[in-house]
Amino acid sequence: MDALVSNVRYALRRMWRSPFFTLTAIISLGLGIGANTAIFSMSNAIYLQDRGYEDPETMVDVFTSSPDFPYGSISYPDWEDIEAGTTGVFESIGTMRLAFVQTENDDASIEMLFGEAVSGRWFETLGLETVLGRGLDASDHVSPGAHPVVVLSHAEWQNRFAGDPNVVGQTMRLGGQLYEIVGVLAPDYRGALTGLEPSVLVPIMQIAELMGTG
Repeated sequence: MDALVSNVRYALRRMWRSPFFTLTAIISLGLGIGANTAIFSMSNAIYLQDRGYEDPETMVDVFTSSPDFPYGSISYPDWEDIEAGTTGVFESIGTMRLAFVQTENDDASIEMLFGEAVSGRWFETLGLETVLGRGLDASDHVSPGAHPVVVLSHAEWQNRFAGDPNVVGQTMRLGGQLYEIVGVLAPDYRGALTGLEPSVLVPIMQIAELMGTG
């Protein structure tokens, strides 16, 4: 105990004799702690938080594989073959394609939103829940271009529609076309890919219209 008191007194005397060095060290330490705290908070928000899936331990990703790249994406026709050929393997299977979607604000300005174009069983497969309305389902996965409906993320609902409880049934313009809002996601869905949280989810049958290729 006496040694500890002696060491503390010695440290305080050295700090008093070199106030500039002491101040610099304290500032540097504070900045370092602050930066590390910010990085951890960001990493926790992006990588570690629950992504809103139901029973994630029962899920698997399916990829194409090659000697150069073992985790390749799957084309839509290949996915259809996989879905048809694995009915006795998987309880449910879904697919998703990333999409950057153009929308119009109230002041007529153009904004790009990040979205997910998903198959009819995507919500079922991931066990996604909505706080308003419904999710996308098999009725939206019938024919290309015929189902202009959209589910909003919880954040998009809050930011663009101010949390309006009557938002279901309203429309928003995506890719130059009006889409009916049919639901709002629960706030815990973080998106299918880490760090890419979508603002809107639309039927994959609308991908050509959304991307301007239809």
